[in-house]
Amino acid sequence: MGQCGSSQGATNLKDKEADELLGKIQEIASSKGLEGVKNELNLSELYKKGHLHGEDMNLFLLLLSNYCDNNTPIKSVSRSMMIKRDKNGVLKNIQELARRILGKRVITALRVLPILLDPADALQDLANKFRQAIGHDEVREANGDLMKFVKDEFQNWGRTVETKSILTFVPKTKGGICNLVKWAKSKNLRVRAAGFRHSWSDITVNSDSVLISLLPLDQVNTLPVFDLDMHGELQFVELLDKTITEDGVEKRLCKIGSGTTNEQFREWIVKNSLDKKNETWKPWWTLPLNVIMVEITFGGSNGPICHGAGRKTTTLSDLVASIEFVNANGELQTVDDPEQLKSVSGCFGMLGIVTSITMKLDPLTFARMIPQKKRLELTIPPPKGFDIPARFDMSDIKTEMLDEAFEEFVDSCENDYYVEYFWFPNQKRCWINNWKNDGKASDARRYPTPGVVEFQELTTFLSGVTNSTIFRVLPNNFQMTILSTFAMLEMPNQEINDPIVAPVSEALHFRRGIQNMRVNDMEWEIPIPGLKSDPSKPDWSVCQKAWWSVIKAFYDRFDKNKNDVPMRLPLEMRITAGSKVNLAPQFGNDTHGTCSIEILTPENVNKGEWKEYMQEVTDLWTNLKTDDGQPIHPFKNSNGQLLHVRPHWAKEWEGLKVNGKPIKQYLREDAYKDQIPLFREGLAAAAESGGYTLADAEQLFSTKFSREMFGE
Repeated sequence: MGQCGSSQGATNLKDKEADELLGKIQEIASSKGLEGVKNELNLSELYKKGHLHGEDMNLFLLLLSNYCDNNTPIKSVSRSMMIKRDKNGVLKNIQELARRILGKRVITALRVLPILLDPADALQDLANKFRQAIGHDEVREANGDLMKFVKDEFQNWGRTVETKSILTFVPKTKGGICNLVKWAKSKNLRVRAAGFRHSWSDITVNSDSVLISLLPLDQVNTLPVFDLDMHGELQFVELLDKTITEDGVEKRLCKIGSGTTNEQFREWIVKNSLDKKNETWKPWWTLPLNVIMVEITFGGSNGPICHGAGRKTTTLSDLVASIEFVNANGELQTVDDPEQLKSVSGCFGMLGIVTSITMKLDPLTFARMIPQKKRLELTIPPPKGFDIPARFDMSDIKTEMLDEAFEEFVDSCENDYYVEYFWFPNQKRCWINNWKNDGKASDARRYPTPGVVEFQELTTFLSGVTNSTIFRVLPNNFQMTILSTFAMLEMPNQEINDPIVAPVSEALHFRRGIQNMRVNDMEWEIPIPGLKSDPSKPDWSVCQKAWWSVIKAFYDRFDKNKNDVPMRLPLEMRITAGSKVNLAPQFGNDTHGTCSIEILTPENVNKGEWKEYMQEVTDLWTNLKTDDGQPIHPFKNSNGQLLHVRPHWAKEWEGLKVNGKPIKQYLREDAYKDQIPLFREGLAAAAESGGYTLADAEQLFSTKFSREMFGE
């Protein structure tokens, strides 16, 4: 099995060799308890019919053996095999990885070799090489150099949005962005910006715009992605000599370039706080919350108002002390007025191209993590009276056990610093990632370790390639079972008396390489109401109802048809606080917080089936009922504000309906009815202070999405 990762000789496997490979795949899969593998998956037939190639089976065996064999070939694959660097250390593309491991068929699928493109694409690729080498003859950087650009279709990371061919510029200087905005204005073109392109909804760019890429295009358009060195004036971290006090906590202001990635910021913290010689940590500063993914820019997480987890954590936009951007006059402008920031700190780039964001950092604390796998019924127990799917045997679970499980869930929601739950489809256990930030610096270590990080990056990439190749012809049930089983196998399960202690900045990014596997993702923010018996206390049963409604919906389909599984990746739930940002989905949820809940699936899913499932789940989450059958939402908070269930702006929601009403209409007329006027007022005030009008900004920086949602 030591040769199974090689593509040499795999293209024309003889029948005997193919049978041996297929038998090994069956053997490994069956040994891991993958239900129905032998009966539901006939790899031999698929191979003989020409649906599978030798490279496919080699790759699949490599992936399986990775999880099942301590002497796996995958662990011998180093970064030197995965990627080549030139003499200056500049990252090259992934041809070497593809050649060594995946074979020509996968290279073709990934479109990393120009010679494999069709003639039109090859010509475009050649033209773009000249454009990047020479630059645009009408747009210059601050030092007078021609700005590098390409002409190509825009496609987001999740492949849910694409445009016609547009000009994409890669500026290095703020002055260059000023010049570009002035040029675009003279040509009556709109200007937008993007990082890793993770927004699934159509909020980034349209075909009538030019695009600014905050990152090198070879890192945006190809997988896998590795660490980026900071470059230019858009990637930097500058700790300012200024502190403020909020809620009794001293915070340090930090100016961060909009193109700076979470990984770069995380490494900046490690560099300044870890004494590598003595393996000790000194006092430093960190963000108190963040998204899990490290492959995201600060501009990208700020614009659509992203969040982390924990009842005391708000959104990243709530942490903004000031924001710098190139405005409609092509000039740098800074907004630091607290009232204006309620709009500007999360405005989808509607006022201009963000160049830097000044954030409020907390003192670096240390997470005490005890991730665990626990029986599904006793993790977030089903609400009382819930119609539990028949497949769940509750005969050994007493009422006292359910009550105890609910009390433990409530205690975590109310007292843990970070609260997050995962359920992978058709798994008997959940993965719980709840932790406190009271660990000791003397016990702390980097987490994950560098070796584990490389392992995660590679396995996620291989999983992504498998989804885009072999999984496209395999039964849906088999795909789901493979993904769910392996995911749970890889998740850590820590003993209570053996916690993992790590800096909060490490614990927030517990999973690396997420970028390397494309997925579909829908998330909703559900306001948590007060108890009917005591409105001053949260009614956590709303989380139970949202959680179990999806589990039931999954099994209602699965028990009728094993291949009716549009959701093949986890159901995930986090608890967060409210927000002061006008267009935050969590706005107004300050009293009891927010249930942030989402469903995921691989990018290769049938889009029609996925949209149908998203609508089914949307209907469930927007129509949760009290125990006496009354609608929970909307309800008024302690300030008299009407709170609605709202989608995460950057995730998938476009084209859905809420109680029969098109979702954009629902958002305008119901969910954000009172917030949109306040949002526009804040933007207008900021525009006026910059010497232009909101209409000027909308003419230059708006998208179809923003005009439909927030235009007058």
